Amino acid sequence: MNSKKTKWENHRIAEFQGTFRNFLQDLFQDNFWDKQFYLRKVQSDGPDSIFSWDSGQSKGRFIRYHYNQEFALSDSILIDGPGKDEKTLAFSGSLLVFFKINSSENPKGERVCLLDLDNGSLVFYRNGNYRVISGSLNWIYLGNQKRLRNMLPLDYEPNR
Repeated sequence: MNSKKTKWENHRIAEFQGTFRNFLQDLFQDNFWDKQFYLRKVQSDGPDSIFSWDSGQSKGRFIRYHYNQEFALSDSILIDGPGKDEKTLAFSGSLLVFFKINSSENPKGERVCLLDLDNGSLVFYRNGNYRVISGSLNWIYLGNQKRLRNMLPLDYEPNR
């Protein structure tokens, strides 16, 4: 493989990290909490905030949360089934999904996404494919940069 192609593939793998599909793949594994994702519940009274710009509505807003309050996925939120090799995720409200890019405690070394199921549920598989059962799914990348991961094919999966 030539160096340009190798460099491109390495960039694709790096950009895949922290995507919704990567999140679901890691969530499917029993060792999710050993990975680099962590969750925080969006709360109107939260002392911490992330600014989000909605270009469609040409306005911004602050998404408030408690940085030090981990959101735990209980057995009622994340369940096995309904079929073999499937899991179901269902919750109300919105979650901030942080993906730690490196081991630094600096929040600038994180990617942050907003996950909202609109009181619905989704079923997902080991490979990160999913289907929304009820409600609507919103996965919004928060940040000021358009990243390559927005251009990755939906079925992209790095060779592991």
